[in-house]
Amino acid sequence: STIDTARDLDLLRSLVGDDKLSYLGYSYGTQIGAVYADLFPQRVGRLVLDAAVDITDDDTVIQAQGFDLALGNFAAWCARQNCTLGGTKENVLKAVTDFLDRLDAAPLQVGDRRLTQSLAATGIAGYMYGGIPAWRVLARDLQAAIDGDGAALLHSSDGLSDRGEDGRYGSLFYSFPAIGCADSKDEGVVEAEQRWVQDQQKAPIYGKYFGPGYTCALWPVRSAPQFQPTGSGAAPIVVVGATGDPATPYQNAVTMAKQLTSGVLLTYEGEGHGTFGGKSTCIDRAVIAYLTQGTVPADGTRCQ
Repeated sequence: STIDTARDLDLLRSLVGDDKLSYLGYSYGTQIGAVYADLFPQRVGRLVLDAAVDITDDDTVIQAQGFDLALGNFAAWCARQNCTLGGTKENVLKAVTDFLDRLDAAPLQVGDRRLTQSLAATGIAGYMYGGIPAWRVLARDLQAAIDGDGAALLHSSDGLSDRGEDGRYGSLFYSFPAIGCADSKDEGVVEAEQRWVQDQQKAPIYGKYFGPGYTCALWPVRSAPQFQPTGSGAAPIVVVGATGDPATPYQNAVTMAKQLTSGVLLTYEGEGHGTFGGKSTCIDRAVIAYLTQGTVPADGTRCQ
């Protein structure tokens, strides 16, 4: 569980001789940082949590909404670029969903494998992580798949699922469900199916194609203790969120910064999953100034 990982992280801090932990966490790494701050608030040095996950146990905003938003942003961009998928955002989205619907009954043959609806939806999601640079490739690869060549989409799906060319899966494929199920409550198969119906109302595209979340409902291990971290007593924690993040919707960053007692929100008005490290000079400067000098950015700072 994340609680176990946070305790391991504190052991590492001790072993290298640091009195306090300075830490940069992306995506799920933001949950590790938030839990650490709650368990060891007095040992928090300079924490930056980028692409925040939900730590509120509130399903008002779900991950599928982030992917729907990103896909819609891609469709609008694609139409403006006069791409072959359609002349309007609506037409591009229809081309994508029509393609995915066809795959349900007629998967594409790719060598000795098949590009199914689920694999194609995952493959398209993989491009969303990279923002506009990846969209340029997606427009080409999606058209190729619609024309019958699904190799690129299958390759993207493999990358997101941590599947190697030899057909074996890396540790990410196994660890994520194990950790996720340990960190969440098991509400049963019936609840998973009811939630899928609700998800489709919130996110008509990916809420549908992601399917019902049976994994944790069928996971044969009990959950870890459940709690909502606040990090009370910790030094300032900088939370970074991107308004177009597909995998961790921006609202997660807003709620994380609010729930963490010392949270400071830093917003990137742009696309892609994870911001620090080259997407925005403004974000990079603020994060580096905090990590190296302890200069806390103003809460609510927005960067383009």
